[in-house]
Amino acid sequence: MTYEETRIVVVLFGFVAILAIFAGVAVWATRGSDEIETFMDELEEERAQRRRY
Repeated sequence: MTYEETRIVVVLFGFVAILAIFAGVAVWATRGSDEIETFMDELEEERAQRRRY
C-alpha cells in the first residue's frame, strides 16, 4: 500500500473507532443510569445558579 492508501485506512479506522465509542456511551447512558441523571441535574442546578448572579 502506498502512503496515501495507508493514511485513508488509518483515518477510516479512527472514524469507526470514534463512532463505536459514541455508540457505547449512548448505550451505557440509555440504560437508565441514575448516576448520569443526578450528575445532569447537578449541572442544571449549577447553571441556574450562575444565571441568577
